[in-house]
Amino acid sequence: MLGKKLKDRTDEELMEEGKKARAGGVTTAFVCAVDLVYIGVGAVLEFVNGFSTTYLAYLLCGVLLFFGILFIVKYFIRENYHDANNYGFSIGTFMVVLGALGLTRLTFLSEHIIPFLGVCALVSSITVLQNTIQLKALRSRIWWLMGILSVISILGSAVMIVDVFDLAKRIPDYSYWALMCVGALSLLASLIVLIQTKFYGKRLIKDAQKAREDAKTPVFIPQEEVPAERYEKTQQAEPAAEASTAQVYQTTDDAAQSGFEAAKQSLQEEDTTK
Repeated sequence: MLGKKLKDRTDEELMEEGKKARAGGVTTAFVCAVDLVYIGVGAVLEFVNGFSTTYLAYLLCGVLLFFGILFIVKYFIRENYHDANNYGFSIGTFMVVLGALGLTRLTFLSEHIIPFLGVCALVSSITVLQNTIQLKALRSRIWWLMGILSVISILGSAVMIVDVFDLAKRIPDYSYWALMCVGALSLLASLIVLIQTKFYGKRLIKDAQKAREDAKTPVFIPQEEVPAERYEKTQQAEPAAEASTAQVYQTTDDAAQSGFEAAKQSLQEEDTTK
């Protein structure tokens, strides 16, 4: 489909591609929901005094179990097992197992909650990097700005996982603010890409219709004459040329005869005078 020109695509192909471009899909909704969770968790850790990290560990495990079960149920309800490119069941199972294992090690998880949140923030930061590539492909003017912000968010998430410069220790609230900023940036990038793809889908169908109309417009192209047509024209022109030549000869003969008669009459008049 990608190798075809717009005017050569069928209506079914255009409708399918337009729907794919305008549809955000389950993935975008899931990413936005996770970003909202990041923002909420960061805000709770920062602004709620006395909030225990154990409660946070319970919350994160509960979120993993919820979304994991949701992916598994949707996989069977929508019969996605007919699609070779859909791995919703595998993702859902992984999240359920991870959430269940987290519930069995709550103490360990609560003690190492910051690196765990750093891994989550790193995943969202990489998602922003992918959104940057999509914006570049969609010819958005802000793709370079989103690219810079994605690199900064990736570095900030790496600091949460491996604090080489002891930045998290020097700034106690750094991890919480970093989690909120990464979540907000990922949410903004996902919404921008969603809007851009909707406009792209509409523009794709509009350009295809214009290309078809241009292809149907008749264009006059002068064609070279066929030798047979040239021969017929030559044969038609020969009798006219012969008639014109005969007429010229006849006119010349008449003029000569008139001159001869005039000279003969002049000589007769001279003889009569003598």
